Amino acid sequence: MTYGQNFYYKEFGGKYALYNSVGELLIEGFSQYNLGDNIWSFYFGGKWKTWTEEYGFDEYSFEYGVGRWLLVTPDLKTILPRDCGERYQIKKGTKIYWTREVNKHDKKVINRINFPLNLLVEHEFQIDNGWIIDKSGKEAINIATGKRITGYHEIDAVSDSLLYVMDDEYNVGIIDKDDQFVINPQFYALTYPVGNLFIGATKGAKGEFIISLYNLTSKNILENGIQLRAESNSKCKFMQPYRKNASLECRSQFSPVDDG
Repeated sequence: MTYGQNFYYKEFGGKYALYNSVGELLIEGFSQYNLGDNIWSFYFGGKWKTWTEEYGFDEYSFEYGVGRWLLVTPDLKTILPRDCGERYQIKKGTKIYWTREVNKHDKKVINRINFPLNLLVEHEFQIDNGWIIDKSGKEAINIATGKRITGYHEIDAVSDSLLYVMDDEYNVGIIDKDDQFVINPQFYALTYPVGNLFIGATKGAKGEFIISLYNLTSKNILENGIQLRAESNSKCKFMQPYRKNASLECRSQFSPVDDG
């Protein structure tokens, strides 16, 4: 291995540390990071892989594997609260390390991190309406309470108190922040709310699609919906791609087709 390749591996293969402007160590041990204006995120675990391709150029890629994300504010308070409801203050100079061991007897892999797991996020994520939604859409974490919601085919944030959820039959419903159903999964497609209003498509008794306008503030959202139109199964072909793709992202942004 040449010196240049050695240096390349050292740069991307080790662990990083963050210092402030006066040279004080803030946090150490992460392998990926993103320093936003209000939220800093650090990934512990994974590894960098380097290799030389056929023309002699060095290539590299990062494998997340098993690991966790730590989300903090710029003053090093965790975004997720502890069980007592307070956010944990990380001290300057904190060293956090993800270790991987193989049991000599049964060959099982043991992963450890010297930080509370309930303050960490397992997968790549996005933050939306006060929720941390993992990239796969399988888990939503309430930033205010730390409550984790799982068990659905896909989850997407509507507001700080409501979530769209898709069941294993690819129907969409709405739950509140306590994981209680506001509307059981029965929509074939729906839109994101504008204010408190959204449009949803359900399947009628004769197989037709009924497209209605709903108000999230209604005491009985379904019964108080205003029907906009009804389409036969053959005319409503625009619904089929949403059904097949089985994605909240695509099924929450449909536009009704013209009658022609």
